[in-house]
Amino acid sequence: MIFTALTLATFLSSTYAKSNACLKCSNSCAILPPDTQKFPCYQGEPKNANFCLNTDPLLPDGVVAQCGTCETFGYTHYIQNDPIYKNMQLWSHGKNFNSTKPVTEAPKVQLEVYFEALCPGCQDFTTGALKDVLALDDIRQITDFKIVPYGNTKYDASTDTFSCQHGVDECTSDAYELCTLYKLSGDINSIGSGNTAYAAWPFILCMEEAEGNPVEAENCFKSSMAGSGLEWDIISTCYKEEYNAVQTAGMNATPSHDFVPWVIVDGRVLEYPNASLLASICKAYTGTPPASCSTKEVKEYKWTNCDKN
Repeated sequence: MIFTALTLATFLSSTYAKSNACLKCSNSCAILPPDTQKFPCYQGEPKNANFCLNTDPLLPDGVVAQCGTCETFGYTHYIQNDPIYKNMQLWSHGKNFNSTKPVTEAPKVQLEVYFEALCPGCQDFTTGALKDVLALDDIRQITDFKIVPYGNTKYDASTDTFSCQHGVDECTSDAYELCTLYKLSGDINSIGSGNTAYAAWPFILCMEEAEGNPVEAENCFKSSMAGSGLEWDIISTCYKEEYNAVQTAGMNATPSHDFVPWVIVDGRVLEYPNASLLASICKAYTGTPPASCSTKEVKEYKWTNCDKN
């Protein structure tokens, strides 16, 4: 599916009915498909399962969330962890199950984005090429994604303070986004690992489309992160009480760079990511190219000296 008319955040918040069924579970929640031969059972901790239940566009109509594991409901074979919702396990009734969510046949492409919230060039990229690419389901399935909102922020050790290139508002918005990456897992190391990047992306995109204005943060969060298991108060409290901690994590996760957005695909810096992001991911993938890689522009794209190792 390709989404061009709607933003991903709007798509996620409007297409699926919100449910808190999994949040009623104590240990594990299973998402059961209507067609057990075609679709797998999903299994995860209640918060992760509830977010998947509300936002995964590949879930079929008619799924039912139940407390317990997939094995509780007769699913005997573990397939793999979901390529996008990495904390969710996929289970089947038999070894020969053919899931509509394919097992990745080659190493995933590593996509890293380092940016700052009020940077106009960053906003052009995140609301343009990056938004378009992350709306392609088949590209998401072959891509590991990390995004760090820190950019050119500077740390003054003598005063233990951070200053941002575009002022205090940028520091505030960066911190809200860093807190979201952190609190989705409860582990501050998620800021550097990227394991919550896909889950946090709807909020980050909404903020970028609002030009990074921190005044819009609460509305963006509530409209884009419903079903995530997080409340805005958690992010607001993180900003107030753990500001330096998340900024430090952002600083440690951000490599040396010449400009922002600093976009890396499998270790290669893209000089012009707006023009080359999709093609770069497709060229870097060593497996069978997904359908979205079949365009003329992608096929004709060649690495240039502008894309630096």
